[in-house]
Amino acid sequence: MTETLPDGTSAVARIPDGARIVVPPGPAVPGSLIRALGERPWQRGIDLFCGAGRLPREVLENERIRISDWQFAGAARDLYRSGRI
Repeated sequence: MTETLPDGTSAVARIPDGARIVVPPGPAVPGSLIRALGERPWQRGIDLFCGAGRLPREVLENERIRISDWQFAGAARDLYRSGRI
């Protein structure tokens, strides 16, 4: 039996606070899920391992999300200088 979640917000509600989340690079990045991660008011925060070049504003402005990038390209350098990565 397969359960279908209606949107990113419903999926993110199932993620425990303090989780470590890995988002693989490439064209299959789940945009609505990533946005929903940024919109959630995390208490302890989460660790997000991803390509930092295309993160939505919701994630970049959520200080409870600790971002790790696997390459240190332009966007990651800017986030590093601002103390976000």
